Amino acid sequence: MGAITSMGVGSGIDVSGIISQLMQVEQQPLLALQKQEASYDAQLSALGTLQGALTDFQSTLTALSDPTKLQLSTATLANTSVGTATATNSAQQGTHSLIVSQLAQNQVIASADVSSPNNPVGTGSLTISFGSYSDSGGFSANATQQSITVNIDSTNNNLFGLRDAINAAKGGVTASVINDGNGFRLALSSNTSGAVNGMKITATGANGDTGLNAFTYDPASTTNSMSVTQKAQDAQFSLDGINISKPTNTINDVLSGVTLNLTGTNTDATTLTIGTDTTSLVKNVQAMVDGYNSFMSQLSSLTGYDTTTQTAGILNGQYSLNSIKTQLRSVFNKALGGSNAYQSLFDVGVGFDDKGNMTLDQDKLTSSAQSNPQAIATLFASGTSVSKPGSVTVVSTSSTLTKAGTYAINVTSPAKQGTVTSGSGLTFPLTIGADNDFFTAAIDGVQSGTVKLTDGTTYNNGNDLAAAIQTALNNDSAIKAAGVSANVSFANGALQFSSASYGSTSSIQVTTAATGGTSDPAFLSVTNKNTGTDAVATIGGVPATATGNVLVGTGDAAGMIISLAPGSTGDMGSVTYSQGFSYNLNQAISNMVSTKASDNGLFKGVTDSINASITRLQSQESEMQTRLAQVQANYVQQFTAMDTTVGTLKNTSSYLTTQLANLPKISS
Repeated sequence: MGAITSMGVGSGIDVSGIISQLMQVEQQPLLALQKQEASYDAQLSALGTLQGALTDFQSTLTALSDPTKLQLSTATLANTSVGTATATNSAQQGTHSLIVSQLAQNQVIASADVSSPNNPVGTGSLTISFGSYSDSGGFSANATQQSITVNIDSTNNNLFGLRDAINAAKGGVTASVINDGNGFRLALSSNTSGAVNGMKITATGANGDTGLNAFTYDPASTTNSMSVTQKAQDAQFSLDGINISKPTNTINDVLSGVTLNLTGTNTDATTLTIGTDTTSLVKNVQAMVDGYNSFMSQLSSLTGYDTTTQTAGILNGQYSLNSIKTQLRSVFNKALGGSNAYQSLFDVGVGFDDKGNMTLDQDKLTSSAQSNPQAIATLFASGTSVSKPGSVTVVSTSSTLTKAGTYAINVTSPAKQGTVTSGSGLTFPLTIGADNDFFTAAIDGVQSGTVKLTDGTTYNNGNDLAAAIQTALNNDSAIKAAGVSANVSFANGALQFSSASYGSTSSIQVTTAATGGTSDPAFLSVTNKNTGTDAVATIGGVPATATGNVLVGTGDAAGMIISLAPGSTGDMGSVTYSQGFSYNLNQAISNMVSTKASDNGLFKGVTDSINASITRLQSQESEMQTRLAQVQANYVQQFTAMDTTVGTLKNTSSYLTTQLANLPKISS
């Protein structure tokens, strides 16, 4: 409404004051609406405060929702120079005696001195194979580590070129050129420790060039050009008096749930202690308890009624907010499900007093964690466990798709590889020549180039021949670039070719490309292609989608991805998936504070309701202000007319008074 201009000049009446007082009366309904709007604004502010308190409580659940942060088990070695140890919650508490007599190490082989690293080293190829040495000097190939072959020509014919070619092959060995003060030496270091990763190095010269023979090593030979400067060996240790040998110093398959990282040896036994550390757990659970109580105090203050002061909280009357307490308590009161040892927070010391405050018995929580740390972790955080470790591996689950529960895994038919057999009836010795030195193969649909075996090489047994064919095939550039590979073995007088992968996409085809000749056996005589099959299995009694050995669950197990060990068949145990209390609480709170319309968030609903009320009031206020402006205008018009009339009458009165005063006086 506009300001009232000065009025009453004609009549002398305080018309402006009268209109102002009248408008104060007229404005009372508007002031009531504005007061009500201010109340709703205050409710929005209080609602924001309450939501902030709820998210503060939610933040206390973070440390209890992540299984990796609930690793309560500890492993310590009394003699820290021997190594370190870690434990998962599946580890059994106790003490063990450990003596380490030998550490695992990788092999290092070095050449003789070369006067200059830029001198030619020879042309041809160098093949590095991996395996173990026997006491008699024999060499047994490591089937899990492929050999590598590097080529030296005029573009890299020096010590640096040889080093770079070996490193570029990325085949499990690192080459270095070392200046020892007397000359330059090529050092080859196996990237993997263990006795099965020793090296055998052979050379094939180009056009009679024998220069690369200076970089060969055969454990059976007494005239090697290279020498072993560090031998390949396994870690040797005894645990509780049991002698154990492992190819690496990081050992996680001796004690379930325990990883040893050996760094030194000892003659006097040291103690390995498996225990639990509950300090962080107690601290984090107490933070959750305090956060819950703080929020509930805020909720009570804002929505309740204080009988002592007889005052209501600013959100009193927003009855939907009362469901927050009900929803949170329903999460606490619901059993976890599955076979977990602890089914509720009450089992581990979390409870409520007679006033509704959450309480924590720290001694009971500590005792529960020490008794079964795995069950504690499962109780609070979402996670999985398998009844037959090693047979089944859980790749992933989905918190939004996978339902909590225990799922039996049963394999009706195992996944198979694409496999073919070639060259039955082979006889040895077998010499590679011009009419049997080429072949091609297709692995998982990837076609190799022409693969060539080394002419003039004689194989005395099928195992050596199979190893050579496997190395040559897997070193093909097209095969390596595609990331596929094949396994080649010798059994029942024939070569067995198989793709390294499993399932319906696993396939292999082998064809010869001999250049002619009739005297040598056609040891690669297969022309057919064989394809593998996917596993046929169920998860929780429901058929799973399989790709090779990988199963994807359906139904309640949707979102669960499981990897089977090769050859798995029959009952593979079960997988238990649980969504712990922290996860469920976090989800409940997230739903309450969600701003997505599809989530029907509690706070969004209350906020929308209050905002709708404010919008309605503002509309009424606008209409009322328009009406009041018209009322004021009417008052101004009416009082202006009155003022004019009164002014006119007043002027007339003054005139008459003057005229009467001027009339002749009538004498009596």
